[in-house]
Amino acid sequence: NAGTEAEVCLCVYGERGDTGARQLLRSHKPKRFLKGETDIFAVEAVHLGQLYKIVIGHNGLGSGNGWFLDKVVIKDPVTDLDYTFLCHR
Repeated sequence: NAGTEAEVCLCVYGERGDTGARQLLRSHKPKRFLKGETDIFAVEAVHLGQLYKIVIGHNGLGSGNGWFLDKVVIKDPVTDLDYTFLCHR
């Protein structure tokens, strides 16, 4: 497991559209994306319906270009469903 100091962006795709690229800025912790840690972010968006894909990546700047991401879990507040996207990269 490796962390990163790079800027991380996420785009979520659903049956009604997508969020566009959103930079993940404010975690529930003071330092984001540390090795072996879990971060939680709140991302506001219109309801996208059933989610089917995410695209997540970083700008490659700073230390930690070998960032390892296990998974992304998205909780839909409208339906109370959890969507898990396995990354293992």
